[in-house]
Amino acid sequence: MGPAGFRRAVILGGLFGGIHALLLLHWLPEAGVPLLGWPTAIPAAVAVWALNGALVAVVLGAVHRLRSPRRLRAMPVPGIPVPISLAAGWVVLGSLPASIPGVGFPWLGPEASLVEAPSLLAASPWVGGAGVAGLLAFSGAALGRVLAMPGSGSAGSGLPTRVRWLLAAFLPWGLLWAAMSFGLSGGEGRDGRGAGPLEGPGPVAAHQAPLLRVAALSVEADPGLLVDAEARTRILMERLDDLTGLLAKGEVDVVVWPESPTGTFHPPLEESAAVRWSQALEVPVLFGALQGPARRNLVLAADPSGGLSPVREKRRLVPLVEGWNPGASWRSSGVFLLPVVPEGLPHGGSPGPEEIQARPGSTGVPVGALICFEALFGDEGRALRRGGARVLVLPSNEGWLAGVGVADAARRQHRSAAALRARELALPVIRSAVGGAAGVWDVHGREVGGEVRVIPGVGSVMVAAVAVGPAGVPPGSSGGAGAVTLVAGLVLLLAFAPRSAGPPVRRSAGPPPP
Repeated sequence: MGPAGFRRAVILGGLFGGIHALLLLHWLPEAGVPLLGWPTAIPAAVAVWALNGALVAVVLGAVHRLRSPRRLRAMPVPGIPVPISLAAGWVVLGSLPASIPGVGFPWLGPEASLVEAPSLLAASPWVGGAGVAGLLAFSGAALGRVLAMPGSGSAGSGLPTRVRWLLAAFLPWGLLWAAMSFGLSGGEGRDGRGAGPLEGPGPVAAHQAPLLRVAALSVEADPGLLVDAEARTRILMERLDDLTGLLAKGEVDVVVWPESPTGTFHPPLEESAAVRWSQALEVPVLFGALQGPARRNLVLAADPSGGLSPVREKRRLVPLVEGWNPGASWRSSGVFLLPVVPEGLPHGGSPGPEEIQARPGSTGVPVGALICFEALFGDEGRALRRGGARVLVLPSNEGWLAGVGVADAARRQHRSAAALRARELALPVIRSAVGGAAGVWDVHGREVGGEVRVIPGVGSVMVAAVAVGPAGVPPGSSGGAGAVTLVAGLVLLLAFAPRSAGPPVRRSAGPPPP
């Protein structure tokens, strides 16, 4: 690429990012109309598509700079090969959108497409979801270079260039497979204990973990019902009552209701209903509620004693729809101590954050909570993992997305994100929903089968048993360690895969030699 290469890279990035966002989030206008109305929903959707395009344009421009030869003071710096610079760009794209406080960009990278191919997704606990995306970008670009290379090509002595790039395309996956196969440590928890050796394709052996009995509700709804505040409050509360009534005392350890189904009263009607059902079933009920005129979106826990405990306030908000309390939202740990001890879990053996450790004599399972589309943001789940969570609950409200788009793409994306987070964090995920299907996934991202009890026209309850996640934190959940590991590994490949010849480094003009 010549002098105009940077400009072309930025334009290409903007086109790619905009088209990617349009294809991925084509359902935004129709989903936003019941909430915002046509005059606001269309510009809001266009703004999201454009901002995603601008973000990719910036990243691809930076990638172009990485692969361009340049000078650092008097020292010439060779360009980084395209596969490595593209991999670094994908890692940034998988991390940067979630770094904007309050909103963030709902970005799903190529790692989400591996939900149906768990053998490759098994790398996510080690390098994070963004790291898997970077590895995919590196392998794809390396294979593309092999296919585009004329002749056999040689890097001087040793293996031909084509063969070296072909080997480099699969080397990172081979190293990860070797690390997982030979049982390297899966990380350490807050209590300093390791997660134990790997067994099989993941960082935890499910058969060694205690089981948690859960019930997750799926309440039928559609945009027409949700937009009518009076009908929503009355009908959805009736449906929550009917579905919870399908459960018997002592049958489960926890009940998970969906995200904020009403939000038209203060205090929300869900609070009294959840306390009533928690006392009747003698188990905690986790539920969502919108509080106050600002519509602050929270997950609360009702316990059989009649108490209510805040678990999490939503941090990734729907603009113009949900309110944010800056003073409280970012202090919420999102981790709740479920006061049960499943069979096989030692008393006092669960690590947890300061809120848990401050309750002497308490035992149970630390449960982390994400709210609806927060599952798209890997950093939110990683913060809960570092905070001691061993189970993840995901209350959602997808009635706004019912029947929207080609083959109901939005709700499929939500379910893919739940499976991705389960695999990446090595945590079971319990998902409830308004207008969507409930689900339970194990620590390997596999959906857990259970008994589904249905009331036609009302919804369903899934009752299942799932293994609690390991106490140790996977390497990919320890903040930026996954990205650092990926970048370090790819830089090491510089010694293995030869650099391509780039344009010469410009030198200062001077008089021609005699």
